[in-house]
Amino acid sequence: MIAPLAKINDGYLDLVIMKKVPLYATAQVAYHLFNRSLYRSKYVEVLKCKSISIEHSNLKAHVDGEPILFEEGMNVEI
Repeated sequence: MIAPLAKINDGYLDLVIMKKVPLYATAQVAYHLFNRSLYRSKYVEVLKCKSISIEHSNLKAHVDGEPILFEEGMNVEI
């Protein structure tokens, strides 16, 4: 579970940013992922926001659990 604290009706987007995980820490991150505590990992940052704009070419992201490539960045608003 990527964003276990996200609520569908709170009016916010939960933006989950995952930093590069060193090989020695992958087991710890996997533990947090499968125990719904990924937000507790030092390799993860969760931001609550009303809108986001990301300017990046070839941005790889997951939207509703599906991997998507955004060739020119993305704008998301709630």
